[in-house]
Amino acid sequence: MTMSRFTRFSKGLIAAGMLTGSALGITGCGPDYALFKVHVAASGTATERQPIEECKMYITDESGNPVVSDYLLLGKEYNSANVLVHGCGDAATPTDVGNFSYSTSRSSGSLTFTVNALDNSGKVVQTGKVSGAAKPYHATSDEIGLSIQMTKP
Repeated sequence: MTMSRFTRFSKGLIAAGMLTGSALGITGCGPDYALFKVHVAASGTATERQPIEECKMYITDESGNPVVSDYLLLGKEYNSANVLVHGCGDAATPTDVGNFSYSTSRSSGSLTFTVNALDNSGKVVQTGKVSGAAKPYHATSDEIGLSIQMTKP
């Protein structure tokens, strides 16, 4: 085979590979993922709730194995007056802690979300958990909405 034939053959292989890759992308072949939207709320009235320093979310699969190597620290959000509007921390805990999104490459099975609210000494003062089945995400309607109502342990 001469060099020019080899060059044409190589270019043909590259073009065929690119065309195959494009076709696979168009047909939707590829990894699916699930999108969980978890709403977290604290229980009790403002005077009944103990101050919460931070909230930690743990995620496990249907066998109880950790999905993330450690916990996820739930964030805080302040309004323009620097007042905590949702999230955990700073000795102020609104009833509505907030919505948190988590995506995973899993598109089957189930995940359990556990949230522990801790005081400034690290003691769990409220806890809650919820499980949900994973399903492939293709549109906003496929978000898996879950709600955790934390209570005293």
